[in-house]
Amino acid sequence: MNTGEQIPILQRESGQKPLLYFDGDCSLCNKSVQFILAHEKNEEILFAPLSSIKSNDLTFQNTNNTTIADSIIFLENGIAYQKFDAVMRLIKYLKFPYTLFAVFKILPSSIGNIFYHYIAKNRSRWFKNSTTCWVVNNQNAARFLNTSLVA
Repeated sequence: MNTGEQIPILQRESGQKPLLYFDGDCSLCNKSVQFILAHEKNEEILFAPLSSIKSNDLTFQNTNNTTIADSIIFLENGIAYQKFDAVMRLIKYLKFPYTLFAVFKILPSSIGNIFYHYIAKNRSRWFKNSTTCWVVNNQNAARFLNTSLVA
């Protein structure tokens, strides 16, 4: 994986539970979180909305010092992964047969991000926003940080 998509995280130390930041207003993102909850091997991943990140909290490790884009961000062992790299890191937390998608790790991040951007660009058209609000059940409530999704 390309380390150019990694973001240093000062607030989370290595060894803490992995944390997935997602767009809470995105139907595809919410459905993805529900999918992860249903197919995760162990109940390890924590979740938080992207809107809970202050724009100056995270910056890319690159020469442009780019701020966070509209993307999922997966924090694991003190490192934040974004876009395709985040998805590839998440796969190892899923049950079989979903772990088979790890075969796509052979793709360079730049190629994987082309697919990621295509899906992100079309997500509103393909996955219409629901007229109902998804609420996290009490069983998973403790896994959601800084969110209004918890009942």
